[in-house]
Amino acid sequence: MHFESLDQYNSLQTPEIDTNQVSCKYVFELTPKELEFIVNKSESNRSLEYHDANYFQQKAASGAMLLKQWDELVGFIFEHNYIYQGEPISERWTLWVSPKLRGQKMGAFLMHSMTDKIRDKPLMSVTNVPVVQHINQTIMDFEVICPEWSFRSLVEEWWPIHDNYRIFINNKFHDLLS
Repeated sequence: MHFESLDQYNSLQTPEIDTNQVSCKYVFELTPKELEFIVNKSESNRSLEYHDANYFQQKAASGAMLLKQWDELVGFIFEHNYIYQGEPISERWTLWVSPKLRGQKMGAFLMHSMTDKIRDKPLMSVTNVPVVQHINQTIMDFEVICPEWSFRSLVEEWWPIHDNYRIFINNKFHDLLS
């Protein structure tokens, strides 16, 4: 679902998750069925980059949060790692939610769930999506308002940052920068 404004997003009700219907699980390996599904979504969805099964299995080794309704995969988000000063930096990466669950803040639920799992690691989020920026303001510790050029150029090695991108980090990453 595309939101015309943050007010439209905020007007949505936070879903009451019925644990009999929906489950969220943090995994380090994907089943062949999950891999096939994710690869197919990456191939058919313009907002996801296409990657093959080996690539997604390697990403899952760092961590993946899967959202299932009954036995059907209805959402996913991966942990992606970079290296900064010899330390791994985590980022939430490749978020997808089934169209039938969009508009119910399930993407935010996955982002929160992944962040809770990896909160003890240095964590960064770089985005140009206003709704994701809004969610980051509630779950990340700092926004890097005017990053030092050395930090910005480092991040640009990972992401091509433009003026509408915003960078959010947690306390652990902030400590590395200090």
